[in-house]
Amino acid sequence: MHKVYNDRLAVGQEQSAMNESDEQCENIIIVILNYTLYCGAHLLGISYYYTYILYEDAQRNDKYENKDITSDYVDSNLIAVSIACFIILYGQQICLSLKYTRHILGVCLSMQFYTLLYIYSNIRAMLNTNCKNRQFLTCYKNTTQIELDDSVLDEYSDITLFAICSVVVIQLTYVVGSMVRNKKQGIYYFSKTPCKEFTIYFIYYLGVALATAIAPLIIIVMCVTGGGGGGGGDGGGCNMCQGCNGTILGNNVESDHTQQTAPFGSTPVSHYNRGHHQGDENV
Repeated sequence: MHKVYNDRLAVGQEQSAMNESDEQCENIIIVILNYTLYCGAHLLGISYYYTYILYEDAQRNDKYENKDITSDYVDSNLIAVSIACFIILYGQQICLSLKYTRHILGVCLSMQFYTLLYIYSNIRAMLNTNCKNRQFLTCYKNTTQIELDDSVLDEYSDITLFAICSVVVIQLTYVVGSMVRNKKQGIYYFSKTPCKEFTIYFIYYLGVALATAIAPLIIIVMCVTGGGGGGGGDGGGCNMCQGCNGTILGNNVESDHTQQTAPFGSTPVSHYNRGHHQGDENV
């Protein structure tokens, strides 16, 4: 009798372990797909926006326009694809923020700040170097001073700068709103001092956004070099299958309906009246 009971218990535990492993694999796949969509939409959106600027600049300076390049593009298509990519990007981030944690959208805004700042710096570089960096013109890489119409670059320099300021204002409003809500619930992620909490909060989003941007490069380097503690071809840095064997990979994405945490798993400095906030996910 005891043997039958023990056998059933062992089978049940094995089945439970298999279900847990399947769930971890599913979580890993979901994270990879969402991260791929996030990076893809962001890069495509910014790339098409930048290409649109180069195309419009070439159209304005038609005397030096490189038609071998510009003939492949249509301005309306460029801007339409760019807008579509950003709609997909923010749609995804809002959905993930509502489902998991609002900090996802905060990181996305910080990433948008970085990419727009990159575009703005490139536009300013084109203005300061005449034709040297204008890839859609026949005088590209020419350091000789050439009379060019800079009106398009001036216009989109202002537009991009306005977009950067808008993202910063939205991010600041987002952080302040989060702090006010957290304060009412007795939650402090970094400090009880409002100024310190605000500053570190904002820097934290920028840091995480930067980390998510360079993460693919680190993974590629680890895969190429076999890094990550394995060396050679034995268990190198690309062995993601460990997440399907009961390890902690895949457990980091969890609903705030089960517990309140600081951004991305950090521990709040203080959390009062925890019992009154069960189920409040988007802290």
